Amino acid sequence: MPYLAPWAKYLLYVWLAAVCLAASVSDVRSRRIPNKITYPTVLTLLAFHTVLGGLPGFYASGLGLLAGLSVLFAPYALGKMGAGDVKLMGVVGAALGVTGVITAFLFTCLAGGVQGAYYLVRRYTAKDAASDGKMCYGLAIAAGTVAAMIWNLAGKEFIRF
Repeated sequence: MPYLAPWAKYLLYVWLAAVCLAASVSDVRSRRIPNKITYPTVLTLLAFHTVLGGLPGFYASGLGLLAGLSVLFAPYALGKMGAGDVKLMGVVGAALGVTGVITAFLFTCLAGGVQGAYYLVRRYTAKDAASDGKMCYGLAIAAGTVAAMIWNLAGKEFIRF
């Protein structure tokens, strides 16, 4: 988001990485991303962008939230993904805006592909009960989000459409 000063951008990225880490750890441990992580984070992000960017900041964050929710809504509606994953992607959208969440989603898809390959190999080679083949997508969302932030910090613009 262009109105963010460099210090605010770094603060936002560190905070978002910490939230994604907490959500992915929760997802791996309990197969849930709790609302106590996603809801307060969304409200705080909307306030953060409003304070730093005024009404345009609020709109950018709100549109990012809607974009983030929408990219994973179809798999959720089909019963293939949990609501926590959808809400976590909404958090990413509220933090990074529309172009940021699209970039993060593309990196998330790549991370999810790698994670899916790992789960398939584990399912067919492991003999323990933990290899049930169920995938916690919060981990892929966290990896994709961090990759998108690194991409942006390296001087690359978020993907525009």
